[in-house]
Amino acid sequence: MKNRSIWLIAGLSVTVPILLGAGFLLYRGVARYNQAEEKLKSAMKDRDRICARAPSFPSDENIALEKKNIEELGGLYDDLNEKLAKGQIEPDEQMTPARFTDLFWKTKAELMRKASEKSVTIEAEEKIAFGFEQYIEGRLPQPNDVPRLSQQLRIVKAMCDLLFDAGITELQLVKRERFERTARSNTGGRARRATKDEFWNQDAGLMKEGELAAKMKFVFTFKALEKPLVKILNDMATHEMFVAPYSISLTALMPETMHNEEPIYKVFAAEGKKPLLEDIPHPDNRVVSGVEKPMQVLLGVEVYRFRKADAE
Repeated sequence: MKNRSIWLIAGLSVTVPILLGAGFLLYRGVARYNQAEEKLKSAMKDRDRICARAPSFPSDENIALEKKNIEELGGLYDDLNEKLAKGQIEPDEQMTPARFTDLFWKTKAELMRKASEKSVTIEAEEKIAFGFEQYIEGRLPQPNDVPRLSQQLRIVKAMCDLLFDAGITELQLVKRERFERTARSNTGGRARRATKDEFWNQDAGLMKEGELAAKMKFVFTFKALEKPLVKILNDMATHEMFVAPYSISLTALMPETMHNEEPIYKVFAAEGKKPLLEDIPHPDNRVVSGVEKPMQVLLGVEVYRFRKADAE
């Protein structure tokens, strides 16, 4: 009996603390649960109140406004693109190699005739090809190259007309950005690297997907006075084609009489006399009112072609 009481007391001494601890933990868990539930209810009330007062983004009004803005921007872009593309020269997809050859000779004859009318000297009139040297001997271009070749030929004619009308005195050289396969080397089919005499770009004039415009480069070497050169730049700025100069190099050409005349101080020195004025400038350095010195001009231009709205 005594042993049973001892075991009972020992069991109670272990069980009671465990039950008390479990009760305490249960009470604390219930209290935390009640607090969390209150916070959740409060948060849901706040959410319901916010959603009822301000609908979630994007609202119907914002969507309608953004659609209107997109339409307006699209209209402005189409209008600008239409103005930029107006007057541009397109590749002739219907042109054939034989027709291109006929067009080349017809264009050359027209340019030679206009140069004669405008008193423009052309170097090597018999051999000049206005940038199409490989076709002057009768070689037919590849059919796939003909559309862009016809485009380049018409651009060259438009630019030469501009130069002749502006009043240049001599046209020396015309170069275009070559792209056709006939501009490749005969060894291994590899493209020739650009040199000082020509430049080659297989993508010249091609409008790739996602691009808004394509461009081709041309170089014109000619002689002109200052006023015709200024007129050329102004005419390019107002031309129906989108023409942008990317390089211009000017070299003054001295008249032969100025080179042959001895400076006055040398004449006096040869005769053992002193000039009347101590600081007589060299004739080449004197500023003479109303006298324009001829210049050799190397003009590089880029001609752009813009994507039309119906081609997008």
